[in-house]
Amino acid sequence: MEFSYWERSQLIGTCEFVIVGGGIVGMFAALELSKKVPAKSILIIEKNAFGGGGSTRNAGFACFGSPTELLSDLKTMGRSQTLELLQLRFKGLQKLISTLGADHIDYDNCGGIELFRFRDGERVPTMTEIQSLNALIAEATNKEDCFVDSTTKVQAMGLHADHAWNNTLEGAINTGKMFRSLDVLVREKGIKKVNGMHLSSFEKVSQAYTLSTSEGTIQAKNLLICTNGLSQKLLSNIKVSPSRNLVMISKPVEKLPIQGTFHMNEGFLYFRSIENRILIGGGRHWDLDAENTSSHEINDKIQTKLKVLTKELMPKLDLEWDQTWTGILGVGPSKSPIVQQVDDGLYCAVRMGGMGVAIGSQVGSNLASLVLNG
Repeated sequence: MEFSYWERSQLIGTCEFVIVGGGIVGMFAALELSKKVPAKSILIIEKNAFGGGGSTRNAGFACFGSPTELLSDLKTMGRSQTLELLQLRFKGLQKLISTLGADHIDYDNCGGIELFRFRDGERVPTMTEIQSLNALIAEATNKEDCFVDSTTKVQAMGLHADHAWNNTLEGAINTGKMFRSLDVLVREKGIKKVNGMHLSSFEKVSQAYTLSTSEGTIQAKNLLICTNGLSQKLLSNIKVSPSRNLVMISKPVEKLPIQGTFHMNEGFLYFRSIENRILIGGGRHWDLDAENTSSHEINDKIQTKLKVLTKELMPKLDLEWDQTWTGILGVGPSKSPIVQQVDDGLYCAVRMGGMGVAIGSQVGSNLASLVLNG
């Protein structure tokens, strides 16, 4: 298949920058390029109707880090790298909110509460550990005393938990409104964005790249890969792998007593209230081998365990489940994203580590700066 004259001359054009991946990272990279070099032509191509990886299929958490997750990060990545990641999360959330507006994304600075159940043999972080985490976050954000004890608060909601720590810097967004607002802003800036176009391969020809897509060939001087967990199909040497994540949402509950966002088990489990519904997701640690995939099939084992967990945590609620879906994360040996120049004119920003909502805006902007400085 090849483009028509009208498509090539008016809808594709001559491209200075082609961005593969129309999610949060790709669109923020395009916005930053448009701001810095407004005369240059920018094209975003996305193979799905929206953003098929995680940008429209996440749980709507403005994540910053629960105590057990941050303690695990310190153990596996060290203090310096954990601090950098915290700074990136904080800057990314601020950029997302300031760019789109809190009202346009339904941003709610409700905090993020981590629950502990002694029946599971979970160890609650000590006060010394909490103080150390508060000091780390203060260094990253200039915000003091981030973690506060919220045990009484969650028990008053009817949640069956033995202890709870609240991260006051966390919050929630409406993912659909966020994505719609971002998509509108990109198009208002004159950036071309085409959905339903799949990039099968590319090769460097002279000083440009020839892209073979499902709709025809495209020439680009600079090629930016922003496909997160799906990137190894295009960049085989990049250390990022797909990881499937399951999300379920209930039907509305009248006078829902549980309000806010909640985490368990180093962030592998999470739930929240949204429009009088309970949304719960995660659980990939229950079946890691099966979840290391880009397939969107539902894992029945994880779905069943999430339903059981919900009943244990909220025994007074008689929930009916409305929808179930999956998103694809980009993970690897480190939680730090990969933002790098792969070759002359070829760049990537991938491996969001399940934190795309928090860091995607800043990662995209950082990629644009790398391209222009390169």
